Amino acid sequence: MNNHCIFTICAKNYIGLAQALEMSVKKYNDNVDFYIVVADEFDTERMSDIADNILEAKSILKIDERLWTNMAFKYNLTEFCTCIKPFCIEYFLQEKGYETCCYMDPDTYLFGDFSYIYDKLSRFLVLTAPHITIPDYPYTGDLPDRSFLFNGISNLGFGGFKKHPKTLILLKWWQDRLTYLCFGEMLWAVCTDQKWTDFFPAFLNYDEICFSNNLGLNLAPWNYFERKVIIEQDGYYVVSRTDASDRKDKLVFCHFAGYNYREIATNGVVNNKNRMR
Repeated sequence: MNNHCIFTICAKNYIGLAQALEMSVKKYNDNVDFYIVVADEFDTERMSDIADNILEAKSILKIDERLWTNMAFKYNLTEFCTCIKPFCIEYFLQEKGYETCCYMDPDTYLFGDFSYIYDKLSRFLVLTAPHITIPDYPYTGDLPDRSFLFNGISNLGFGGFKKHPKTLILLKWWQDRLTYLCFGEMLWAVCTDQKWTDFFPAFLNYDEICFSNNLGLNLAPWNYFERKVIIEQDGYYVVSRTDASDRKDKLVFCHFAGYNYREIATNGVVNNKNRMR
């Protein structure tokens, strides 16, 4: 077993997408273990056909049966997959004994290794990637910038966590909030799991949490307006489109959120630009 693990959460119909993420993780990282946590349940007779790194959430997480049923019925699929995220992180840190645990949405793909991320996690307890990292004015994004107020500072399609007593306390608080309020409800100002993470800086010291402005983390439709990908001899890099930032970072991973994969299979590109998680 390695000291680091990366995992994703999905329903059974997204396992193929999660395995594409797995291939990209293994291509660039030989020092991490990768897991796919499946939110729904497998038929008993098919369990023998499932790869060892594909885990059934209900079987591994210490969630009371009554509470599990309550969450499964009151949340939609996206809300349910996100509400179990801190429970999964705790499982990998506590039960499996990993030193660090990184979550990635199944619709992400790596283009580089995680050396930058593990360097940060050697110094910080929590690492997140904000939706946007460059002050753009006049604002040129496709989505109104007020949408970031609802979605939260960071996109929790990625999150890095280091094993530490303060991290575990933070996860317990997050679990409690998501047990009851993991809705995507604008009138309540809650956006599934990620809006709650805006509290993290209040609970951790400045040297314990890193909101990384690395442009190569979480390149996604909601920040295309501020970031441009360039190709150099040693790979892909991301820079500011408007020269508002002098950063030039290696592309680590891209978050293909909101894309219609049926269209992609026929060489079409259709994206739901309202999706930011």
